[in-house]
Amino acid sequence: MKKNVVAPIIVAGIVFGTGQAVFADEQVPTGYQTINNADGDQYDSTKGVEIPVKGTLGKLDNTDPEENIPEGDDRWLKVTIPTSVAFNTDPEKENKEIMAYNYTIKNLSARPINVNLSTFTGSEEPALTKLSFTPKTGDAIDVVTNGVVKENVNQLLGKLDAKLGVYEFTYKGTVDSEKLVDESTKVSYNMNLKFEVLDKNGESVTK
Repeated sequence: MKKNVVAPIIVAGIVFGTGQAVFADEQVPTGYQTINNADGDQYDSTKGVEIPVKGTLGKLDNTDPEENIPEGDDRWLKVTIPTSVAFNTDPEKENKEIMAYNYTIKNLSARPINVNLSTFTGSEEPALTKLSFTPKTGDAIDVVTNGVVKENVNQLLGKLDAKLGVYEFTYKGTVDSEKLVDESTKVSYNMNLKFEVLDKNGESVTK
């Protein structure tokens, strides 16, 4: 691991003609400290340096902010999502508009997460003129337009705070009843969510 980090710095130093690696400007990663004993006051050779070593035997608790899980590791992920989502046409609107329940995504882990709508797939239905993934706050995402499914969405839905972050959404849309072949038409889609575990400060972790 150390060789992989240092090697690019050495090469950069040579490319710029210095012939040496410039370590002074390198930023120390989070969770590290630099011992600079140039003045002789940061290191005692008789005592050395003590580094605490912590471990967890058995099951990890990803709801504990002090758990021994590396920052950005997917093992921090603990989230509740709907097992399925349903929508139908509103009879009070002559079955020309889509209505659905409100659904939630909850972050239960001790680290914040980003929630992304990755893909939305399914068969095409010409009668479905518009289907929109609609959050409680923020802009709606049209996932079906004139029966055509927008498969690759790749859109950030939001960042959920550790332990208490909640994202609410529903589905809305419109239907052209004249294009319906039968009185009742069943449609089926799959929405794919992807999660990014952030560090304790809510920042992305470069792996």
